[in-house]
Amino acid sequence: MRIEKFETWICKRGHGVFDEAREGAAPMPWDYGVGKIVTSDGVEGLATFWAARSGAVTDAYLQDVIAPVILGRNISDRERIWHDFWNIDRHGAFFPSSCRGPSMLLSGMRRQRP
Repeated sequence: MRIEKFETWICKRGHGVFDEAREGAAPMPWDYGVGKIVTSDGVEGLATFWAARSGAVTDAYLQDVIAPVILGRNISDRERIWHDFWNIDRHGAFFPSSCRGPSMLLSGMRRQRP
């Protein structure tokens, strides 16, 4: 089973997480996001995540950095993919190890039972 499709949706919040006194001049909407991967066998995995500060920036990061890492890969290579994410984070990109969104997509995948 290979990952053939990666989609994201950003869900805008109408207000910030913090009050104006804590937010200051930099609004922090903390939008929500939904990610979906689809395998060659039609199995789907979904994950939700915070789109911190900017849904547009989070979405661009997922499409520009994360998607190329997972598209075309075998879903069984979860550990290798996770280590690729770790290497990206430690060698030039910002992808906090506590941000489990892409890993959750992979862990949400289950083999279809007949």
